[in-house]
Amino acid sequence: MNTHRVRVVPREGNREAREFFTYHMKRDGYMYCDERLHQWHLHQPNTGISFWVDPKDDPMWEVIY
Repeated sequence: MNTHRVRVVPREGNREAREFFTYHMKRDGYMYCDERLHQWHLHQPNTGISFWVDPKDDPMWEVIY
């Protein structure tokens, strides 16, 4: 499987993303992208967190790759 490692940080002013990052992703903000479609499927195998994100216009997350 071909995966890419990306870093995800919460956008300014988004409380839900900031709290999720603080309580669940603070130790390891890196995630792996295994599907690059219009939205990217990101997952973290150590914590089991998985979600879809738009790499350019996502309201919650800023994707750094």
